[in-house]
Amino acid sequence: MAGEILWVMEAPTIATALARSLTEELGGPVRPLPLTAEAPPPGPALVGIRGPDVWGMTRAAVWKRRSAFPIAGMAIAPTPLEAWVAGEIDLDGLVDLREPWPLFLQRVKALLHGEPAWTPELWGARQAFEQAWGERLRRLRVKDWSRWRDLMSGRPIKGLARWWGLSRQGAMKAALRLYRRLGVPDREAAVLLAQQLCVVRISETGVQWTEAVEAYLGKKGMGLLGTDGVPAQTHSIPSLCSPSNFREWSSLRLKQPADRH
Repeated sequence: MAGEILWVMEAPTIATALARSLTEELGGPVRPLPLTAEAPPPGPALVGIRGPDVWGMTRAAVWKRRSAFPIAGMAIAPTPLEAWVAGEIDLDGLVDLREPWPLFLQRVKALLHGEPAWTPELWGARQAFEQAWGERLRRLRVKDWSRWRDLMSGRPIKGLARWWGLSRQGAMKAALRLYRRLGVPDREAAVLLAQQLCVVRISETGVQWTEAVEAYLGKKGMGLLGTDGVPAQTHSIPSLCSPSNFREWSSLRLKQPADRH
């Protein structure tokens, strides 16, 4: 990739500072990329995957399908789910911005040479997530993903039946099929799993997919999901959405009370 411009997409102040520092270190052109950019950049790119105004992982997934240049994601403390999705959408690496500057430079140089640009711990988290959950998540259909999110709305089974266009008995059967695919015993365990795997973000307005899930569903042609606007029914659970806690988190046994229909 010698001579190619390296593009950096992040919040403007971060992207500008990072582009300036990388230009000094690499001796080659590094340019910030506007957050409004829609077309793939004409060169290798480092893309911030998370932030209130940065839909970087979704954008990177689209660009990766359209561009011949390497694209890597970056974030502070990416979650195991984000590491797994980065691999599923064929990114050329994922870099933890907490890494010391010399190690960060190694990842950038690897990207410019067309080599994998992964922080080793994130690659390990991706492999562990794949072993624990990859097969189960891949076998979910678009209706499964939608219904999994709907389970967090707090609606009783009768309300879910109306929402899904099914009879009460049909909704119960659909929910049971979803539990089997997820490998959980009941509704509460399915809700807990969604929070533990960081597949949802919860706000006062409702339940939404995290951007990692949006990017994954988009890659699979299922990116038609959003929030249903219903306030979430949340649980008090530990924060386990980080690589350092993955061992504990991935080995949790989900034993919850039976679903109260």
